[in-house]
Parts: sequence; C-alpha cells; structure tokens
Amino acid sequence: MLEWTKMPSVRFLDVADSPLHKMKWSGDAKSDYIAALMLLIVLSHHASDKDSLANGRLGDTQMSYDKLTELLGISRTKVSNGIRVLENLSLIKVSTNKRPNIFTIIGLADGVRWGKLPAKGLYDKKLSKVKVFESFKLRSKVELNALKIYLVVVAFRDSQIGYTKLGYEKITQYAAVQRNDIKPALSFLIANDFLQIDTEATDLNQFSTANVYWLRHIEPHKHRGTIGRKDVTQSAEVEPSS
Repeated sequence: MLEWTKMPSVRFLDVADSPLHKMKWSGDAKSDYIAALMLLIVLSHHASDKDSLANGRLGDTQMSYDKLTELLGISRTKVSNGIRVLENLSLIKVSTNKRPNIFTIIGLADGVRWGKLPAKGLYDKKLSKVKVFESFKLRSKVELNALKIYLVVVAFRDSQIGYTKLGYEKITQYAAVQRNDIKPALSFLIANDFLQIDTEATDLNQFSTANVYWLRHIEPHKHRGTIGRKDVTQSAEVEPSS
C-alpha cells in the first residue's frame, strides 16, 4: 500500500453541492453517514491509480463486503448502508456484474482536483485493519463531525508546504459542522492519530493566532523545521480559531 492515495476533493470544495452538507446527525440514517465516510476513505486507499489489466480502470476497487467489514470493524449491514449512501450522493459507482463488486471512485478518471489522502500509516502493520478507526462505535456525532472535517482538511491541504490553514468559519462553511462542535471533533482527530495542530501568528494583532493542521502519516519530511516558517508554534491543545 502507498503512503498516500488520491481522493477527488472538488465536491468537498463546492459549498452549494457538497455531500458533507447532506450528512446530518439526525434521523435513522445518521450512523450510516459515519460508515459511508469510513468506506470512502478505505475504497480510495485501494482504488487503482491507473488503467491496467490487473487492477481494472482508474478509480476502481474490487473488494468483498467481508473484507470491508474486516478492515473497518463494522457490520455487513453498516457496510451495505454506507455503500448505499455513497451511491446516492454520487461519490461512488457500484458494478455488481462481477464478484466481488467493483466500486469506482467518481472523479478520479475525470482528472478533477484531488487531495493527498494518507493511506498506509492509517493501518496496522499487517494492513489487516484501519487502526485509526478502532475507537469508532458509529454512535456519536463527534465521529461524523471528525470525518467531515478530516476530508475538508485533506481537500484544502497545501501540498507545497504540507499543511492546511483553515479558520473555524471556513470549517463550518465547508464541513457543515457547527462552531461549538468543531473543537470536540478536532480533539477526537488528534486522539485517534489523524492529525496534529499547531498555531501560527496572524497579522491581526500581536496576540492573534490561527490553527495549522498537519495530516499524520504523510510526507513526514514536511514539518515546521523544513518549511522555513519561524512563526509556527506547536500547540498541544486545540486552540480557538477565527
């Protein structure tokens, strides 16, 4: 497995049509949204990065429900429901002509804007399960909010300097997470080794800072010591961000 894989990000950057805005913590399907985003991440990890006879077309993943259940640690019912959510939101296509099913990540073959999604480091050493999902129970709003924010951080990450700089207003705008829910979600992401947060001085005043988000398990050579930014100060806690 590669260190990172491509994930189409253009949908997450379109406020008017973002699937994240349709994933709300309400109704009977709310836990299915968590499963859907977990599945999207794993299917993206295993999607073919080019057309080939061995791996199929660009964006294709051939995987059984049993394998997805094993990797994610969730039930077959939740896998099925999550796949249905992704289909309904036009994030994947499913071909049932072969066994196992073929899942296609929509957008990869079209050359749309994409982000670098951390891959190998999210798994255990045997690549038999996604270790960062081990604490997920599919029962908490914070899990859904965390994954929505994570995908927005991936979408906005600056590949040249290796981090994402977003204020809380932008997170609310793109991830559809209310301001009061952002800090718990970020704390959850930190605790489960998805990302780390630094703070950076702003031009507003001498005391003003903004959060800087570093994805874990990707391009470790890009960090505060290599990007030449002396005004970035590491923060162990989630700091308020405008």
